[in-house]
Amino acid sequence: MPLLEIANVSVRYGAVTAVRDFSGSVGDGDVVVVLGANGAGKSSLLRSIVGLAPKAGGRVTFDGRDITRWRTNRISRAGIALVPEGRRIFSPLSVQDNLLIGGYGNTNRSEKARLLGDIYDRFPVLAERRHRQAGLLSGGEQQMLAFGRALMSSPRLMMMDEPSMGLAPVAVDTVMSTVQSIAASGIAVLMVEQNAAMAQELATSAIVMERGEIIEVDSTGRIKAGVGSLSGFVDLPDEPADH
Repeated sequence: MPLLEIANVSVRYGAVTAVRDFSGSVGDGDVVVVLGANGAGKSSLLRSIVGLAPKAGGRVTFDGRDITRWRTNRISRAGIALVPEGRRIFSPLSVQDNLLIGGYGNTNRSEKARLLGDIYDRFPVLAERRHRQAGLLSGGEQQMLAFGRALMSSPRLMMMDEPSMGLAPVAVDTVMSTVQSIAASGIAVLMVEQNAAMAQELATSAIVMERGEIIEVDSTGRIKAGVGSLSGFVDLPDEPADH
């Protein structure tokens, strides 16, 4: 049984359909990448899974439980963490305070301290800058902070919304190695991206969306062979940003 199963999910904002009948699944340790240009509905899909966007239909199952109508905080406690587009860190706060906010639902102080230590071991740059104001970090460092904040909730599934967006190539490489490390630790990853090269490097499967609908799905073998949807994927002209 997949860890996350999405069945015929649609998202509407008034008369606008952002996602139409999306179906897919993510298993433990998988890295599933959803590709598409701006306006394809990728962000709306992730937000709908965690209850931040209105589902007009369909069903979401996590670890065998129907979470379609659950509130966001309950979904988070169940083991799903979202790393939002643009990182959305708390700029005036310190790095450490940002991380502690990620573990707000954990009332066990010793467990929270252990998680914090694990984050600092995984991201030494955050340990070095733990008392620095988060807004003073570089873009790549802020993305590591966003990853760390999500990991503080001990997720079984991490959803990442365009983690390479706006980053220098060296920072993108760091993001890629971090995603690989997270998946290797057994955490499932559902990531939306426009960077097809990143998807080809990381994905166990890839889904291409256009105007809210799936237009192709590729398996691991085809991705690594450089054929199928990723080989032909090109960035389309910019459209209005996802809701």
